[in-house]
Amino acid sequence: HHAPKAKRVIWLFMTGGVSHLETFDYKPKLAADAGKLYKNRTLLAPQFKFSKHGQCGTEVSELFPKIATCVDDMCVIRSLKAEHFEHFQATTGIHTGSWTVKRPSIGSWVSYGLGAENRNLPAFVVLAPYLPYAGTQAWDNDFLPAAHQGTRVLPGAEPVRDLRPRTPRAVQELELDLLTRF
Repeated sequence: HHAPKAKRVIWLFMTGGVSHLETFDYKPKLAADAGKLYKNRTLLAPQFKFSKHGQCGTEVSELFPKIATCVDDMCVIRSLKAEHFEHFQATTGIHTGSWTVKRPSIGSWVSYGLGAENRNLPAFVVLAPYLPYAGTQAWDNDFLPAAHQGTRVLPGAEPVRDLRPRTPRAVQELELDLLTRF
């Protein structure tokens, strides 16, 4: 019921990426308790130093000195929690909001909500050289119109699969002609 303010969204989901404890989620208690035993395991301190940046005072690891300069323009979410520890369900949950039932991905909802500037281009693209644990469910549109499904872009000679026809144009025209006659 109001005009959207956002024009685009960049969603970074990095399976096997850097731990949140080494990026934007400083845990001073963890650093203070380093070396202590907890449930028969030794607690480790963060491996990198953190410092506050921007007007917001967000603590950022020394791993990201350039990102720290624009931390006021970012949204850091630290309130996520899950009931599942299994990677497939966790991946499905973060992308769709459901750990058990197939649902549209966050990319599909963003596309559905914001629309697109160009109807001849994909609603959103997915840079995924390897499938994540949840497979294509991570960018699926489910019950939303097909225009809101993500397009996977791969490295190599054919970055978008099945973009070119597999049959020569003359053969395809014969097939379509036969289909029309039927």
